[in-house]
Amino acid sequence: MRQLSPIGEARYIELGSELMCICGDRQLLAGPYACNMPGCPSIGGMRAELRKLIADGKTNDEIRAAFVEKYGIKVLAAPPTEGFSITAWLTPPAAFAVGLFVIASYIRKHRVDERQNQPIDGYDQSRIDRELEKYSPKE
Repeated sequence: MRQLSPIGEARYIELGSELMCICGDRQLLAGPYACNMPGCPSIGGMRAELRKLIADGKTNDEIRAAFVEKYGIKVLAAPPTEGFSITAWLTPPAAFAVGLFVIASYIRKHRVDERQNQPIDGYDQSRIDRELEKYSPKE
């Protein structure tokens, strides 16, 4: 395995944190959250391949494309922002907005009217008394 320059190592960490190990553990290829599955059958070969592509002078886009071509779209840590994959970006905020709307509607429907807790003023009390007199039994 060839040694990378410091810039190459930085690219390795950057690109490795954008790519997933395909072992099924759903962890990154490099970086602080890199795959740490004991005896991972994929990580060594994928890391060596990444280092080789960087050493060969491939651009970041070419490297991503090579990994997607070989391992499929699941190798990307974040889904692309085009085509059907855009739904992966739009669904969570849309679900959050719908949830907020449902909660706000529920609160609005079930909140207690503020006027119910206020004392009755003299005018309203006299109206209530007059109405009650109409329906009270006469002695």
